[in-house]
Amino acid sequence: MSSQQTNNQFEELPIQQKFPNIIDFFQQYTAYDLMPTSARVLTIDADTSVHRALRIMGDNATSSAYIYDPKTQLYCAVITATDIMKACIIIQNTFFSREAIHDPVEFARRNNIVFENQIGVQDLLQHISIGSITQQQNLIKTYTTTTLYQAISVMVDKNVHRLPVIDHDGSILLSLTYRQICRFLVSKFCFNTKILQKPILETGIANTNFCTVNVDSSVLDTINTIVNNKLSVVPVLDKDGKLRDVFSKYDFQNMGDSGIIDLNQKVIDVIQKRPHHIEGCVTMPISCTIGQLLRQIADKNLHRMMLVDDQNKEKLTAVVSLRHVLKYLTNADIYEEDQVDNYQYITGSKQNSLPQGDLQSSSMKEIELTDEDQDWRLFQRQNADEQF
Repeated sequence: MSSQQTNNQFEELPIQQKFPNIIDFFQQYTAYDLMPTSARVLTIDADTSVHRALRIMGDNATSSAYIYDPKTQLYCAVITATDIMKACIIIQNTFFSREAIHDPVEFARRNNIVFENQIGVQDLLQHISIGSITQQQNLIKTYTTTTLYQAISVMVDKNVHRLPVIDHDGSILLSLTYRQICRFLVSKFCFNTKILQKPILETGIANTNFCTVNVDSSVLDTINTIVNNKLSVVPVLDKDGKLRDVFSKYDFQNMGDSGIIDLNQKVIDVIQKRPHHIEGCVTMPISCTIGQLLRQIADKNLHRMMLVDDQNKEKLTAVVSLRHVLKYLTNADIYEEDQVDNYQYITGSKQNSLPQGDLQSSSMKEIELTDEDQDWRLFQRQNADEQF
């Protein structure tokens, strides 16, 4: 395992001219402009076990890492929490389900694997390398000169959530993500355009036919839902259909930190063991605008937002992902009818962060919205030791 650091200032970016829409904003800036003062990129050798990789990712508070092949001395793939979920599902179905086709004890004996206690999923993960579960991947990468518009287009087209930015010698300088682009947009852009004042419901990007699990659902059923539907988080409802919480890839990683991966336990039991530093369920009213949504996603560092009924905060109405918001904002057709008023950029000056603090004492948090701060500025911090 290794990490690379990069140092680059981008406090005062020159603005050459004003642009009519957000597309031109994304076309002006490149991946180089998003490079923080100091950042770490997590890399893991391809022969590392899946279980150890899960622990390493948990210790570094990240849900992904780049795989380095010491034989070719190249970065060959990305390992994510979803990849490890898939491996756990395969092991569970192959060795521990009612329809299991192999006996784990006999399998261990044939492969000269010795276990001190009863064999579990986590034990078999210790004998599977991360290189073996990511063999079919093709690492999609980009360069510092790539514009943010191009980067978003590639991520949407290739259905990836991160792009490694490499330099001339093949070293990874930065991991470009939707969330990082969102934070940059929020920190550099005045939110007084008509398109950002449009309610989410009018855009058609909010998913009202979303997947959910019950509080009594097993972890196995829950991660099956996440993997099969390509989700990063799934809402957890109680028996009355009220939103109780969400189960995310970070909750799954927390299971790995405990040393035992019990896929048969109830999902609510895992959620109740969630560390305080991991964000729980954050909600917004269904009437929120695109601008309000982007602000809160940037502040809470989320990828998906739960939208609840304006009158009933426990009634989940829709789920919207940052990927679909940015895809919408980079569609030139939406700007033909919506003209921009008083377009401005923010450059150079010190910016005030959104006041922090618990919005509620429980893991369910509902964002209070206001548009009084149309000059709202966030995240003009140097992102010291930020991990992606």
